Amino acid sequence: MKNITFLITLFGMIWANAQQDLAQLNAAFAQNPKPIIIQFSTDWCGYCLLQNKKIKQNPQLLEMLENEYYYLQLDAESNTTYHFLQRDFLPNPSYPLHKTHSLVAAFLQENESVAYPFWVMLSIDLLIEWRYTGYLAPNKLHEILNNNSNR
Repeated sequence: MKNITFLITLFGMIWANAQQDLAQLNAAFAQNPKPIIIQFSTDWCGYCLLQNKKIKQNPQLLEMLENEYYYLQLDAESNTTYHFLQRDFLPNPSYPLHKTHSLVAAFLQENESVAYPFWVMLSIDLLIEWRYTGYLAPNKLHEILNNNSNR
């Protein structure tokens, strides 16, 4: 029972954190536009856990993500509404049968499948600069960010 209570509390904290991060992003972006990087993950994705661990272990990469971008980590299968830059994105209406959130779907091309982690970078004009599906080694992610940091 303690484990179940812990998990419910943990998932509640993750959801609350995502909502707070989005609220902060919405306000901050209006005042100081910077490129936005969204990393969509799931709770069952081993590569997502590895990705997060590797980012936290790389101070230079973490500093770049925190200072030069608005960096968000969002649950790709959340059953909550995300309010992202003045628009509401609802959970998949077929939840829990089909869990991919509508915010993830907004960045997919027609009939495109998704794997996690799923990365999206938006310019300050809110145009998609790049998308990537899968694990990014820290050096590769750093290279991508360096190539896009002058935009």
